[in-house]
Amino acid sequence: MYTTLWCTWKARNDRIFKGTKRGDDWIFDDIVTTLFGWVKNRGKNLSCTWEDWKMDPCHSISSCNM
Repeated sequence: MYTTLWCTWKARNDRIFKGTKRGDDWIFDDIVTTLFGWVKNRGKNLSCTWEDWKMDPCHSISSCNM
């Protein structure tokens, strides 16, 4: 949830302050990428890969060895 809020807020700020309009696909990809980075950096022993994460983030979270 926090990742969604964060990425939506960033897209909003880019639109207001930089004039950059982001599409829904771009925002969704930003959410998936940011969440992977946050999860990967918080868990020292995570075994999930970016390829697994892209295919199914929810399954990757549940199957990661944390």
